[in-house]
Amino acid sequence: SLPLGRGVIYYAATSFSRESMRILLDRIFDASGIDRPIRVRGENGDWPGDVEARYALSDEGKFLYIVNFNRKGVKLRIEIDGSTAPALYELRTQANRAEGHVNIPAGETRIFRLN
Repeated sequence: SLPLGRGVIYYAATSFSRESMRILLDRIFDASGIDRPIRVRGENGDWPGDVEARYALSDEGKFLYIVNFNRKGVKLRIEIDGSTAPALYELRTQANRAEGHVNIPAGETRIFRLN
């Protein structure tokens, strides 16, 4: 790593597997004190594999989109500040989801508003 101003530059002379990149970024974010209040985990709290999740704030609320790149469906747990999300609203189906547990079929995308 190389300090630069108030930050640090990290150099890597290799390519990383997705899991290795996830571990590296988790460590960098934790060391940097970056707050990540929304986390998407496997149903048992493990890493869900090839799943992309993005969180966005807008004037209309808090939104989370999840893309499942796996070849099979995944069962996920959505956490807010370390606890299972109390409720989610799926925009595509316009349905409320009790608790923060969702199933995402293979190759599918889901968009949620966090209640």
